Amino acid sequence: GGCGRIGTQTMANELLDADAQDDVIGHIIVTDSGGGAANSVPVLAKAIRQCSKPVVAFVDGMMASAAMFAGSYCSRIIANDKLDRIGCIGTMVQLADYPKNHRNPNGFVSLRIYADGSEEKNGEYEAALEGDFKLIKEQTLNPLNEDFKANVKANRPNVSDEQLKGRTYYAKDCVGTLIDAIGGFDEAVKQVVELSNIKIKQMEQTSS
Repeated sequence: GGCGRIGTQTMANELLDADAQDDVIGHIIVTDSGGGAANSVPVLAKAIRQCSKPVVAFVDGMMASAAMFAGSYCSRIIANDKLDRIGCIGTMVQLADYPKNHRNPNGFVSLRIYADGSEEKNGEYEAALEGDFKLIKEQTLNPLNEDFKANVKANRPNVSDEQLKGRTYYAKDCVGTLIDAIGGFDEAVKQVVELSNIKIKQMEQTSS
């Protein structure tokens, strides 16, 4: 629409709304994403956990980085094709700016001036722009990365330590660890039905 693509909060709301419908037995989240912002994951992960009905992730191209993080909360992960790309479990940041004190060849001056007592404000950012990455790793990237890996490990217990180092894999090389199976959309539907089997039997008994 006119406001662009929907965000994860909207996706989470729609998922929970569907979960409350009596004629819904489960959910399939179709994924083709290289990831995104780390702070986009918790709201969707929380919604997946709150669902009373099974949630299956269907990878149609790529499920990497933050998409892998969120997808790991699903009951099952099914890839559409053996060459779909899965993983990229790691954390990065990309910065583009002038140093806080900069004069370009035309004499234009760019300054960022901090108040007394604010010397640690944006410290890791300023240091990184000067080529010192120690603070931004210690204060930002490493804590996020450890949380990312710990959650994927908890959600996908068979994942190997090697698969937590940031590499992206073909689906055919990570069945049983990062994903559960390779198959078309019908396979994802089959998995939802399988996970919902008890509920379906209960519905059949009620109707009879």
